[in-house]
Amino acid sequence: MGIVRMLANLYALKATVGHARKFLELRDTWFENVKLSMLHVYFLMYAFAHRWSYDNVIFEDPERDTEGCLSMATIADWYSYCRETVVIYQINVQKNMGKIGGPGKVVQIDESKFGKGKYNKGRHIEGHWVLGLIEDGSEDLRLEVCPEMCAQQKCWCP
Repeated sequence: MGIVRMLANLYALKATVGHARKFLELRDTWFENVKLSMLHVYFLMYAFAHRWSYDNVIFEDPERDTEGCLSMATIADWYSYCRETVVIYQINVQKNMGKIGGPGKVVQIDESKFGKGKYNKGRHIEGHWVLGLIEDGSEDLRLEVCPEMCAQQKCWCP
């Protein structure tokens, strides 16, 4: 737990300029408008990165014996925030990579529907169609969520 406490104190580091000391700016960063202690923020990021369950986070909470302990709702909100950040990062990386394939390249394409069946009856699944593309001989993979009814509109081919 020492590493988490040490990381939590990073926000309080003071930059020394001559003899004047200033707190590091938190504006326009992940930490802007955070209502949790920095100890909890770093602890939740650590727990998310290590895929801890909610119960494990509560059990390992460094301040669980005090008034400032974490609730399930807080953990869920921060895990959701971390997931959103990862998705935004992945989308930006994918946009910067450009298109896959090209002359002499083979791209495999497959579509799948992700969702749940209703009452385990029949084959009807409510969910989203996802188009997967992978270039042969490369690890470049793309997943695109397709618009509604895309599979029936034959929009896979130009």
